[in-house]
Amino acid sequence: MKKLKTLLIAVAIVLCLAVVGGTAFAEEIDVGGPYPATTDWDEYAVTEYYFAETDETVDMLVETNSDHNKFAVLFDFFGDKQEMRFSVNGDALTVDYDLTGFIGKDVKAIYAFIQEKVTEWKPIGEEKVKEVDVGGPYPATTDWDEYLVAEYYFAETDENVDMLIETNSAHDKFAVLFDFFGDKQEMRFSVNGDALTVDYDLTGFIGKDVKAIYAFIQEQKDGFKPIPKGEVKEVEVGGPYPATTDWDEYAVAEYYFAETDEDVDMLIETNSAHDKFAVLFNFFGDKQEMRFSVNGDALTVDYDLTGFIGKDVKAIYAFIQENVTDWAKIG
Repeated sequence: MKKLKTLLIAVAIVLCLAVVGGTAFAEEIDVGGPYPATTDWDEYAVTEYYFAETDETVDMLVETNSDHNKFAVLFDFFGDKQEMRFSVNGDALTVDYDLTGFIGKDVKAIYAFIQEKVTEWKPIGEEKVKEVDVGGPYPATTDWDEYLVAEYYFAETDENVDMLIETNSAHDKFAVLFDFFGDKQEMRFSVNGDALTVDYDLTGFIGKDVKAIYAFIQEQKDGFKPIPKGEVKEVEVGGPYPATTDWDEYAVAEYYFAETDEDVDMLIETNSAHDKFAVLFNFFGDKQEMRFSVNGDALTVDYDLTGFIGKDVKAIYAFIQENVTDWAKIG
């Protein structure tokens, strides 16, 4: 009987510990920060924080409850994991936990930063963020609403890059991802009227270009497509490349390039409104892919894989209008 009581007490202690914070057995969720978010918190943000004392910038995961009166911050500092949890009661801040004892002294500055700079909280655990291959240098993610893949030119270094651009439905928050001289670059920024705020800059290299990049995005804005919340699948349709389920209809046709006296088998994909198109084919051994948008008589090249085909967009669209009459559903 004594052993049974001891066992029951032990089980009760384990259950109590498991539900501290209101969530049993908190699940870790990768949210693109330095550490996973956990489901014993309600909301999170990933941001860049600057320690003036040491002239050090860190990627910081910030977690909070729904009342925004309890917070956790996690980051790496000179190779060591840092974690601090604190509570807010009016103007009073209480450090509840400080993993290394190093960060508690900064609680006032960190909380002021959170209040001023962290304006976009995302729910934890309601919907797992998924990666969706959209043909860009990196997958799009389902915590954004729309995406665009485009070629961007850095005049300073005379370098062209394939850039993935993601945005929310209001088009006032953006993320850009690309490779630059072998390194991954990622920048997120917010737009408020004429003001641009860099919320995150992975390498610290791209933030200075935010104005030029945003001007470029505005020129390309008609090319944004919704990010599929489900998985994009490839469908074999007998063309040079598979069709993909982020488009609605397709056709396979033979297209003639008079300039080079070359016939190619061309996969053509379009949306249900027939105002956005993708064409894919092989040309002298190289894959070619171009996506373009139609607005009345205006044609906008949204993406040109090699930079070779964009000049032919008018002729290709005229060919599609004249010769492609039999569209088939994808999937």
